[in-house]
Amino acid sequence: MRAFVVVVSALAACFLASVGASAQVSEAAALEHASQRGRMIYDFDKAAWVATDALRARFATPAAANIAGWIVEARAGGGEVVTFYRSGADGPVAAHVFETARARVTGQRFDVSGEDAVLTPVQRRMIAVRSVSQPKVTNCAEAPLNTVVVPPTDAGGVTEMYVLTSQTSLEVFPLGGHTLLTYEGATPVQTATRAFTRSCINLSTAPQGGRRPEALFITHILDPTPTEMHVFTSLAARMPLMVSTSSGLWEVSGANIRKVRNP
Repeated sequence: MRAFVVVVSALAACFLASVGASAQVSEAAALEHASQRGRMIYDFDKAAWVATDALRARFATPAAANIAGWIVEARAGGGEVVTFYRSGADGPVAAHVFETARARVTGQRFDVSGEDAVLTPVQRRMIAVRSVSQPKVTNCAEAPLNTVVVPPTDAGGVTEMYVLTSQTSLEVFPLGGHTLLTYEGATPVQTATRAFTRSCINLSTAPQGGRRPEALFITHILDPTPTEMHVFTSLAARMPLMVSTSSGLWEVSGANIRKVRNP
């Protein structure tokens, strides 16, 4: 009987160790995803912003630019490529292409044509997702929503799109109203919706009592670890964001996430 108890105890210890290791791997994977995805959203959002400004400097209106929308992709070697597209006889084609790096335009081509205007299957997929009728999502600002499409690994794979509440003040950063939409199928069909908060939340970096805050703070109850939206907000605010979750207190400083305190 004693030997049996010892064996059972050893098996239980092995099982608990395995569960603990799996939890650590799962947490590490969640943090890595939040860090990389939050950085991507921030970089793509900035790239679209500076490219749009460059486009407006040349064309007075979107009609004059003859565009229907835009997509952003990572550029080989670093930076981003922003492709403004228009409607063609056989589907969308590229109209104007900008290369960006660190929120600056580093290259631009206007009125592209011929082979330069032909879009890849992945680009067509991204545009198709933007063209799908979107579900009603929360908008926490009196301004149009921004969108960031995540380039899929292949033209027929799962494609994700973030719908973001726009920042309308230099000192106020919306954390509520950001939503992730998932699309599947050869012809994209929206299959999942994920909100990152349950209400509209605005975080302010405005001075209080004559001093600018050194960090922002939020309690997050939907996940045990910080998400890509916390990384995106910290990058946008250029300030650490302290995130309190069920697993402890976390410091999100740009794309770096570290636990400060256990529960």
